[in-house]
Amino acid sequence: MPPLAPCFIFFCLGIVVESYQKFSFAFLAVLLCIFAILLIAPLAFGKSLTVFIPIFLLGSLIFANSKILPSSSIARLTPVKKEIVILHGIVLSDPAISGEKKSFILGVSSVSHGHINKTVCGKVLIKGEGISDIFYGDELSIKGGFYRPGVYADYLKSKGIYSVLNVRGIDAVKRIGRCKGHALIHWALFLKHKMEAIISFYHSSFSVGILRAMLLGEATEVPPAAREMMVKKGTWYVMVVRGSNTGLVALILLIFFSAAVNSLSSIPF
Repeated sequence: MPPLAPCFIFFCLGIVVESYQKFSFAFLAVLLCIFAILLIAPLAFGKSLTVFIPIFLLGSLIFANSKILPSSSIARLTPVKKEIVILHGIVLSDPAISGEKKSFILGVSSVSHGHINKTVCGKVLIKGEGISDIFYGDELSIKGGFYRPGVYADYLKSKGIYSVLNVRGIDAVKRIGRCKGHALIHWALFLKHKMEAIISFYHSSFSVGILRAMLLGEATEVPPAAREMMVKKGTWYVMVVRGSNTGLVALILLIFFSAAVNSLSSIPF
């Protein structure tokens, strides 16, 4: 076994244990210092044990440190009860539409509350009605009710989102600039919207929902009858764009083009 393999195993094990136990950063730092001293000057413990325990604690410490929010994080200023604030930032996601409501993630740079204006960082989930003509990379100033999420707090936390802003009316959203995001993501989303327009133009509403789900990952418009049937049959997973779907499409294309090439090669010229 390579000499660094056990170190790697114990390092990863420390990350896994910390992800479930969630010891405090200070507690892990003290333990790491203690066992580091024991490693330098071995006492009663065996040398093999004192080698791997600091590595285990180092993995836990790094994971715990990754969960500590910076002092300027918007999460530290988010109230439990809803308060009216103005957020300034850049749209970091393609807006999702559900009925008359629209939601997207805003990378905030500042927050205004009354006469107080603070520079902040972090992500905020923006949702509400009457929000229109918003695209990835837009720089916005948004006014709405600011609060901590409740029901989906754990899910949003896993995505690094600790705050929600409810918006009502188009007047609460002001665009300051455009194309502030990553150029590659911007063009990828632009092409995605072009594909959505083409699919909608050439297919029926039933087919549009199926194709958008399988090809673009937009499963919100799948007809309820088709959704219920696929859930019962256990085939709903094909509606989510993932590696298996991509592999399936690649296999179909490979078979198609292989057959086409074989057919052309058999034709005498």
